[in-house]
Amino acid sequence: MMQVSSGNSAPAQQAEELAEGLQGTDASPQNRQWPVQRQSVQESVLFGFLSWLPNFGRALTACIIPFTAVLAVFLLVIIIFASIGQRTWSEQAPDAFQSFDRAFYTVILFMSWDEWPDDLPIYSEDEVINHKVTSFIIFFEILVWTCWILLIKIVVTVLLHEFAAAGLQGQEDKLGQLQESCCCRLTSVESKLVAMEDQFRSHRTDLEKLVQSISRVEEKLATI
Repeated sequence: MMQVSSGNSAPAQQAEELAEGLQGTDASPQNRQWPVQRQSVQESVLFGFLSWLPNFGRALTACIIPFTAVLAVFLLVIIIFASIGQRTWSEQAPDAFQSFDRAFYTVILFMSWDEWPDDLPIYSEDEVINHKVTSFIIFFEILVWTCWILLIKIVVTVLLHEFAAAGLQGQEDKLGQLQESCCCRLTSVESKLVAMEDQFRSHRTDLEKLVQSISRVEEKLATI
């Protein structure tokens, strides 16, 4: 009796150890599905990012022409004010406006928030405003800020327009694919209906023949 009990206790102990191991490991179906779901989400995000890159490229290429136009206007403003500064203050401020190259460099530095040349003070020693310098600075700042605002607005507007057009194009493509799939399904359904109609007609003719043969048999039986 002791041997039998010890033999039965060994499988029971193994079963208990197996149950404890299963409890220790997280073997629930939800946890097994979680890595698969996470991988699918990562793949969908990566696919969405890759599908978004062509739209971004088209939007950037559409911005090239208006961006270049605004930059050309910007460069024209700098050239005009550099030539005005050269003709006006070439003798008074030779370090800044003696030649066109220096004048162009000075205007670009002033545009990048650098200090105005010390040889051309806004206020004179008598604390009188130099109207030429102030008018030059005011008009230059107005035109520069106008060009910057136009540049930002044009780029943002073109980008938004292209992204919206790309979104509409994607929706139209999806709608076209849906229509094609619906048409394919309709054609398959129509072909199945035609095949069913042909089978019905063939069965109908067979039934008519069978009814005619039965009626003939009945006539023969009636004559007998």
